[in-house]
Amino acid sequence: MMRRVLKSGLISFFIIFCCALSTVSESSTPVLVGDPFPEFTLPNNLDKQTSKTLRLPGKESIGLQDLPFEIILIEFLNVHCHTCKEQVPVFNQLWQSIQADGVLKARATLLGITVGNNAKEIEAFQKSFDAVYPLLADASKNVYDSMGDLKGTPQTYLLKKDSSGTWYIVYHHSGAVSSHDVYLKKIEDLLKGVLEGVEPGYKFRHVFFTHIEIAYPVESFKQRMSLI
Repeated sequence: MMRRVLKSGLISFFIIFCCALSTVSESSTPVLVGDPFPEFTLPNNLDKQTSKTLRLPGKESIGLQDLPFEIILIEFLNVHCHTCKEQVPVFNQLWQSIQADGVLKARATLLGITVGNNAKEIEAFQKSFDAVYPLLADASKNVYDSMGDLKGTPQTYLLKKDSSGTWYIVYHHSGAVSSHDVYLKKIEDLLKGVLEGVEPGYKFRHVFFTHIEIAYPVESFKQRMSLI
């Protein structure tokens, strides 16, 4: 009887342990350049003017698919993070540069997502550091956690929408940058059709093959010799 109880206990422990290990493994899998950005929906804590600028008036919540742009730069930050505070002028300048350019304003945007902070903390952060770019509250950290095992903030992702409406990550930067020009140039290059997100180790996605098909249509190879 004792052996059966012990055996049953060991089996139960093994099942629980494996399930826990599986959960940790899945949640810590990083989302890389070339991967789709996880879908999310967050409460709309933006003021009316910012909601209007993002072409989202009257929305009580904001999802990735609600944003009517071709390119989005998303920054994960925390209002108590020292580096994030130092990056406010960089993202302010980026936001202002986008808004000052008619083409960029119509096709690209910037969105900050605060990790573990609520709307009141965002409001205090904006007043203290004069942050003028849109900041959404990811109070429960669901969006941040969906990215895998990230090592703190800030984390910045550049996304591009493909013809099917899927948002793909084409660039990722962990940590600070010294100037907004780094991100501005990448946004401008993407709008011109420059390919991003093919560094060694990353997966080729639909956005890569779409670019190749446009740049090098099948007809262009007919009756031509090509060196591959």
